[in-house]
Amino acid sequence: MSYSEHTIPDTENLKKLYASVGWWNYLSTDYDFQALIKNMDYVVTVWEDSELIGLIRALSDDCSVVFGQDILIKLQYQRQGIGRKLITMTLHRYKHVRQIILITDNSEKTNNFYRSLNMNKLENYNCNGFMILNNT
Repeated sequence: MSYSEHTIPDTENLKKLYASVGWWNYLSTDYDFQALIKNMDYVVTVWEDSELIGLIRALSDDCSVVFGQDILIKLQYQRQGIGRKLITMTLHRYKHVRQIILITDNSEKTNNFYRSLNMNKLENYNCNGFMILNNT
C-alpha cells in the first residue's frame, strides 16, 4: 500500500472509488472528475498496486482555514488505519492553519471516527453551519 501526495488519478479509478463507497451523487451528476482533484490545494491518494483504494482532498487559504472535502476508503480497506493516516497527513500539512473544517454525514460510525481523532462538532464551539445544494 502506498500513499501519494498530489497524484491525480484517472477518471475511471476515481469513479470506481466513489462508487465503492456508494457516493452515487458524484456519479449521477456530470462532474468533471479531473477538476474535482486538480482544483484542490491538497490531495493524498492511497494505492494498492495500481488500484486507487483511498483519497482525501482539501481546499485552503493556507492561513486561516482548511476545508476537508472528501475522505473515501474502499469498504474492504476500511478499519485498517488508512483514514486515520489520511487525516493525520492533512492535519500535519496544515498544522499552522487555525481552523480545519469538515462536513460529513451524521452517522454513529462517522461521528465516532472523527471523535477518535479529537475533532469536535461545530456545536461544541458555539457555531452553526449552513449549506445550499444547487441543482437538486
